[in-house]
Amino acid sequence: MTPLKAFLLGAALIAIGAKFWVFTLGAIGVIGAADLGRSASVVNFLAFVALTVSIHLILIGFAAFAPGRAAVLLDAASDWLTRQNRRIMIVLGLVFGIWFMVKALNGLGVI
Repeated sequence: MTPLKAFLLGAALIAIGAKFWVFTLGAIGVIGAADLGRSASVVNFLAFVALTVSIHLILIGFAAFAPGRAAVLLDAASDWLTRQNRRIMIVLGLVFGIWFMVKALNGLGVI
């Protein structure tokens, strides 16, 4: 795959990925609800974007400047994530499930 095709594929996956839209629209909603003013809201949104892409940029930089070490480290991380997948999914499901349940109950006036 050429770099241009990889870039276009990545952009397409982000454009259609529901997870990315949920987090981005959630961040916009929270920033808008804070009523910070236009310039502060833009700064906060840019900070959100910078923080969300920072891990990816760090990993890409690491792979570009130390490809041998990056391959070993990324393989080890991938193996660990594969082994811990069930636990990670359970914890994330509980955390997000409880958070959404509390928000829903609060919105309904139960809490």
